[in-house]
Amino acid sequence: MTRLPIRLAAAALLFTAVACAPAGSPDPAPPPDASAEACAAAGGRLQPAGALNTPTCIVTYADAGRPCTDGDDCQGDCRVPYGTRVEGPVSGVCQADSNPYGCRTNVENGRIDPASVLCAD
Repeated sequence: MTRLPIRLAAAALLFTAVACAPAGSPDPAPPPDASAEACAAAGGRLQPAGALNTPTCIVTYADAGRPCTDGDDCQGDCRVPYGTRVEGPVSGVCQADSNPYGCRTNVENGRIDPASVLCAD
């Protein structure tokens, strides 16, 4: 008997998430652990990535390399070379693909986002 309220709550939450998605935003890349079929359907390819060569779904972004000043300007993140240190305004380029591994420094609102300076293996 308690399943119906849980299902209704889940449906309402899903509807809210879909309804609140920014208009015109690109479809997000599939999760890195997507199946080969789901990855191919999203235009990606499974390939070894990271220090452990984990099979990862990687989608190449159409706007790769385009100048940007914020992640909202790109399908992925707006980035500068890892370790870039700039106190004032900065511009970057849109990341090439959805590979979650490696070192990165993101740009948000024309400034380096200190929380994004990291390496993921």
